[in-house]
Amino acid sequence: MSRNIGPVPASLSTSQPRPRPATSSAAMTVPMPGGATPVRGSVLRTSSAFQRYWMGQTVSVFGDQVSRIGVPLIAVATLHASATQMVC
Repeated sequence: MSRNIGPVPASLSTSQPRPRPATSSAAMTVPMPGGATPVRGSVLRTSSAFQRYWMGQTVSVFGDQVSRIGVPLIAVATLHASATQMVC
């Protein structure tokens, strides 16, 4: 059962092709708070200071995970403790 709800507005008509979105970097710029200019990702990837920061953070997160998971597992295996005994 189909209902006739009236004519289709011209803006929704499918007889005309839809405009393609712009792909230039100027058209894809997202406004940032305070009028700051966004930095492209390739600039950060080539910055040696950012690479050192990224590697430092990666090593730090890895160390955190070893401390959080690995050390208690080694303690359980060494002390032959149960999981309930390890709860603080």
